Amino acid sequence: MLPYEPPVSIMITGASAPELADIRTWLSDYKIHTTPGQHADLIIAFTTDPAAGTRHLQISAGGGSGDDETGKHTAGNTHNLPIQSFNQDTLRLVLELLARKGQEIYKNRYYEYAFLHANDAFLIADCDHRILNVNPTAVNKFGYKPEDFLSMDIRNLFLHEKDSKDLLKNICGDDEYKNDYVLQKKNGDEFPATVAAFMMNEDQGLFLVVIRDISKRRELEHIKGKQNQLTATGKMARIIAHELRNPLYNIVLASQLLHDTEAGLASEEQAIIQRNCQRIDDLIRQLLEPGQWNQLSVAPVRVAGIVDQALKQVQDRQQLKQVAIMASIDPELTIMADTQKMETALVNLVVNAIEAIEGEERGEIAIEAGVTGDSAFIRVSDNGRGMSIGAQQELFSPYYTTKPQGMGLGLVNTLQIIEAHGGSLKFESREGHGSVFSITFPHQ
Repeated sequence: MLPYEPPVSIMITGASAPELADIRTWLSDYKIHTTPGQHADLIIAFTTDPAAGTRHLQISAGGGSGDDETGKHTAGNTHNLPIQSFNQDTLRLVLELLARKGQEIYKNRYYEYAFLHANDAFLIADCDHRILNVNPTAVNKFGYKPEDFLSMDIRNLFLHEKDSKDLLKNICGDDEYKNDYVLQKKNGDEFPATVAAFMMNEDQGLFLVVIRDISKRRELEHIKGKQNQLTATGKMARIIAHELRNPLYNIVLASQLLHDTEAGLASEEQAIIQRNCQRIDDLIRQLLEPGQWNQLSVAPVRVAGIVDQALKQVQDRQQLKQVAIMASIDPELTIMADTQKMETALVNLVVNAIEAIEGEERGEIAIEAGVTGDSAFIRVSDNGRGMSIGAQQELFSPYYTTKPQGMGLGLVNTLQIIEAHGGSLKFESREGHGSVFSITFPHQ
């Protein structure tokens, strides 16, 4: 129901005393007055044509008090009646007609207000693909000027031609249609949207299009999906860890026996086996503890120390692949962190960098750490092969890997560790130009 009320205040001008008395009797449910300048929703004016010697009755909308909305509802409506029609029935009929017209005007202005002030983008278009009108939200959302829209084909707002055909086919063959599409702004940016169309005039093929940006909703759905994946990852990882523990224990025992024999392995190889067995055992123990990546034992720790320990853990792989690693670390830089978990996160990043430059003539990795603004950062960059767009989109998905022997869990765990510390992990990569991973932490 629209909040419209019919006119209730009437000003009378030019009426004789008997005419005024009749009006007060006939329209006793209205407020009648004869004071110029006082608020009036309607004006009933009696006029005389001196040349013809005839009197006329004019009923028109009043201007209100200047800021009164009701007076605007009937603005522009005037009825001229001969004085012979001056009776109760005619007068009430004209007032009713004016009230109805006022309500229509109010409705139009009500809908116009909704169109202009809606949070969603509104467009009026036709089945010839022309855009006929847009609201300010559409202008801001797509980046076109209002006049640009009027010379556009509505299909140009869709990223995929098949989507625009789908909308037009359905709305021009039915009263309404709704679907999700990917739309495109003037600058080329894309965004997902729910597009609802409603036929306004079937004869003219006019329809209203309502566009709601659902980027945030999709982002929340994506985050929820990732969380579900990570939950499944944790369960699977604990199963795998449990099954690996027994054969690993046998390897450790065999290694110790070899060490005790005269024909044992060379001390360097023996150290490599024991060191990596210990690392695997540590990781298995962590995997068997549900939610362990989010359970931190935080203390002030020097970033240089974390980097040194991480590099010691990857030195075997570094030497085998003959990769040069250069570190530029502020020796005094300190962050609040869980040392072991941060070492694990950094090891994962460095191992990924080493594997990314596999086969390069001269593989190089640079590790930097410092402070910028109110944030501390650790940056790992390589001159490897870089990543495709598809690989970048799936980078933090559990079990996604491009490595023949990879599990696809390293970066997932790394991201969990960084976020548990209140930090963020971002990356930049181009195929053939290497990759850069940046960890950022709050720093005071």
